[in-house]
Amino acid sequence: ISNELSKLLKRKVDFAFSSIISNNDFESFNLKKRTEIINLLFVGRVSEMKGVFDLLNALLMYKRESKQNFKLTLVGKCDNSTRIKINDFTLKNKLKNNIVIYGRVDERSELYRLYRSSDLFILPSKTEGMPRVLWEAAINSCPIIATNVGGISSVFENKKDIFLVNPNDPYAIYLAISKFEKNTDLFERLAKNAFYLAEKNTLEKNVFKLTELIRQ
Repeated sequence: ISNELSKLLKRKVDFAFSSIISNNDFESFNLKKRTEIINLLFVGRVSEMKGVFDLLNALLMYKRESKQNFKLTLVGKCDNSTRIKINDFTLKNKLKNNIVIYGRVDERSELYRLYRSSDLFILPSKTEGMPRVLWEAAINSCPIIATNVGGISSVFENKKDIFLVNPNDPYAIYLAISKFEKNTDLFERLAKNAFYLAEKNTLEKNVFKLTELIRQ
């Protein structure tokens, strides 16, 4: 749907055109209980354009400043040159035990299990459209930190549904993770709001709303 048509339709009906999450994808809201280790998750192409090295630099700051133990799981396709760079970075900065390159996951059930077993989902991309992974994190009750790029802020409201930071800014990501460590109530509220936003904007519900609008 074009931006012009989206704007026109949104005057009469409230829904997010970018959601392609089905009613069948949902389970009930169930925030993961915090343990001694903060489990962080990235899903997407493991590359510089997705901001992976900004995230790694943020975690390096975090490790230097916090006593909190953490693990980052990188889910997605990773080419050999990027894998070598990540391994070199983690070895040089003593992050080897904190970073897992999980690889690509094709089974939806396995991917959703990873979301539900994570405390925080982080998308540090330098550019985006409206990424499906944000909806996936939302429906799996996983709080979200993301860069304010593309159409993200037109759908998810900053500090209501999601915690947004500027792109290309590892320090901002570090501060956001630190805030998560210290303010669990804030991120639980974000996770709940994102979940209910996604629940209101499933593919089936949006098709129904659009159909009703056309009939008017």
